[in-house]
Order: sequence, then structure tokens, then C-alpha cells
Amino acid sequence: MPKLFNDKYNLIVPSITPIIKGKVDYSSLKALFNFLIESKVDLIFILGTTGEFIVLSLREKLDIIKFSIDHIRYKIPLLVGVSAKTEEEMQKLIKETNKMEFGTIVVTPLSYGSDAEEVINIALQGSRLPIIIYNNPAI
Repeated sequence: MPKLFNDKYNLIVPSITPIIKGKVDYSSLKALFNFLIESKVDLIFILGTTGEFIVLSLREKLDIIKFSIDHIRYKIPLLVGVSAKTEEEMQKLIKETNKMEFGTIVVTPLSYGSDAEEVINIALQGSRLPIIIYNNPAI
């Protein structure tokens, strides 16, 4: 597995999750990953900053993660957002990601309804993977 950070990593791309008629469009997601890999981005960040975690179920998130790992694995590092609508869902997501092989999870303490310190503690206590805490301050 590629080392996560080094001096030459300059471009981290938050990937969208293509959804058509309420379903994840895996063929478009694969095409997007191919484009990003061919474009030589340094890291791909899924389920991250585009806010799709609000509309995706836990099962859909896990399916996206597995698909992404299978397609990206060993080509470039993968960051996986584990933010969720509830702390309980985030705990379940972290528990499942502990069983998978990829780079790093990303935790974004939400600015609504969650205690940022509690969210960070859940990730620190639950994850066997490296963690990036992504600060998304109120604007």
C-alpha cells in the first residue's frame, strides 16, 4: 500500500459520488477514478467534502468504500470519509472500515447537532487506521 503522505503529494482530490435516479452510478464512479488515476492525482478522497454522507445509507457507504478499494487499491492512496448523520452510524462505519485495507479515514466534526470532541474521540477509540481530522469551520 502506498505511503500516505510524503514531500511529493500536492493534489488531494475530493471525489464526488455520482448518483442517478437515487442510485449510485458505479460505472461513472469507475470512469471518474480512471480519469483521476490517469491524471496522476496524489490522493483520492471519497465520501468527503461533498456532503453525500447525508443522503447515503450505511450499506451504500460501505459498498462505495469496497468498490473504491477494489478499483484504486495500490494505484494511489485512498482517504475515506466516515462522517455520518449520527454518532452511532459513524461508529458502525468505523467498525466496518477496520476490516478493510486502505489508507486513512477522515473525520469531519459536524457543525450541527454533534459535539466535535465526542466525534473525534469516537474515531480515536474505534479506528485501527490512521485518522485525519478535517476541520470544517462555520463560515
